[in-house]
Amino acid sequence: MRTNAWLAVGLVLVALLVCAWIAWAITVWSEHGTRQGIGVLIVWPAIVAVLAVISIPFIWAFRVIRASAGDGEEESETGPESGDTEATETG
Repeated sequence: MRTNAWLAVGLVLVALLVCAWIAWAITVWSEHGTRQGIGVLIVWPAIVAVLAVISIPFIWAFRVIRASAGDGEEESETGPESGDTEATETG
């Protein structure tokens, strides 16, 4: 975690989200009964799973586009257009 601060931030946010989800389920359970409390425990993770499945094609497309754009930049840097000229001897 010392090498990647964003990983630590993400783990803390996930922990807070899980705690909030459990607290919300307890609140709903105590105010509205067992059926609604179990509904909160089941529905919220299901919503997150559906959003994750829906986002997979978009993440894949972003990575493919970014990788293809990166390949184009590497070719232009290593090609003859990059300013590399060979010295030739005459005579």
